[in-house]
Amino acid sequence: MRSQVIALAAFFSLLQPVWASPIVRVGPGRTQSWTQAFNSSNVRSVPDGAGFTAAETAFYSDFVSRNGLDGFERKGSTLTPDFGIPPGGPDERTSLVMSWDQPDDDDDDILGVCSWEYRYDDDPDLTGLYVLYSVYAPPEIQDVSVILIDDAGRSRGWFRAGVPAVPAWENYAVDTGAGLQGPFTFFFNEPGFDLTRVLTIRFNESSLRNVPFQTADPTGNGEAWNAWNFLEVPEPSAGIALTAGIIALIARRKTRAEKIV
Repeated sequence: MRSQVIALAAFFSLLQPVWASPIVRVGPGRTQSWTQAFNSSNVRSVPDGAGFTAAETAFYSDFVSRNGLDGFERKGSTLTPDFGIPPGGPDERTSLVMSWDQPDDDDDDILGVCSWEYRYDDDPDLTGLYVLYSVYAPPEIQDVSVILIDDAGRSRGWFRAGVPAVPAWENYAVDTGAGLQGPFTFFFNEPGFDLTRVLTIRFNESSLRNVPFQTADPTGNGEAWNAWNFLEVPEPSAGIALTAGIIALIARRKTRAEKIV
């Protein structure tokens, strides 16, 4: 019976390379620091004027319409890895800070959307997984959003309009296979989106020229800003639990058989 347990454990160990490709641990005390992820090009900013996915277009078009705005545009960002936020504060955390300038248009009613991405080297299967992250957003931020983009450019996104009036660290846990959830206020899934072939996890923030930030960007790199303390896509707990459960069941049967003998 011992050989069966060892063989079963070895079989499940063969599954680990399949699970390993989607696993992400970025931030203080994790596999990669923000600087390492940035230098390896896993973390990168989305350039000024870049297009929008179908999920982003659906949300921001609705946001603009409901709030009587004139439109939205992509603003390029400056990323500052491993920076303490809030500086000198009681809950300061080493983080990735995203900074950007407000829309250039003279019209105050243009929403500026800024983004950074975590990009995989290969197309991972995110089925059954969660995207976990922690955000520090000043109250002038208009939305906090996460979008998954597959290798064909199709997208699925969760959007949260508005943030708490008092800035503080907030933890998010996004079930990649579920629709509207948690604190999010809008969900969109583009037809044909393939959760098994995701290449990019994109994080969005937006701001308005006529809602200036009361707390200046501590990095000095922009007019608007916010920060992320960590990003994780952990191992699929269901698979691990199944493995442990099966091995435990065999062990119990072995114990019972020994007692009968």
